Amino acid sequence: MDYIICPNCREDIESDSYFCDQCGTEIRICKMCGKSGTKKHCGSCGGEIVAAKDLANNTDKTQFVAQPAQNKVESRRQEPTIPAVPKPAPEQETDSGESTVKKNGTVPKKEKLRLISPLASIIIEGINGAIIGRRNGDYVNQFTRQEYVSGTHAKLDFKDGIWYITDLDSTNGTMINGRQLNAHVAYPLTDKDNLRIATVDFIVELS
Repeated sequence: MDYIICPNCREDIESDSYFCDQCGTEIRICKMCGKSGTKKHCGSCGGEIVAAKDLANNTDKTQFVAQPAQNKVESRRQEPTIPAVPKPAPEQETDSGESTVKKNGTVPKKEKLRLISPLASIIIEGINGAIIGRRNGDYVNQFTRQEYVSGTHAKLDFKDGIWYITDLDSTNGTMINGRQLNAHVAYPLTDKDNLRIATVDFIVELS
């Protein structure tokens, strides 16, 4: 097993990880030499730095051995890594403005919603009709220190057994699995989605 070094906490992690199992940081690596980094371009070879999960779609990340760990202690406690976010089924907008899943996939009906951000230490319990914002809504206490989250940023809705999120024309936007959401359009949330509210990343948990 090869290891790389987390650019945030400097801990050794398995080279095929998408997130650091110590601090939760998303792993980004150079497309050319495979070294981890936090900037747009590699300081060693000048190659483009991209998210490990994105690179995995085009090449086998394990071919790189970036910053190998020396004298790895085999007895070290291994913690589970955050699983890769699955790709959502293709979506289309209906006449009502809500986004639905095409016929080749369906959104499972699950009533309980949790949004978990390991890096920001935020956990949100879904409430039907709740507003997400730094100054307004049901989660002000969780977002009061998140300066890039708008005062009234987004809204959660539960309809026909499906959770939706709607961006309320926020300044820094809302994304699902890297896709920018259009303002005032409801998009369905599925289990393990990667939801970004401004600069805060969440894992969607449905049960």
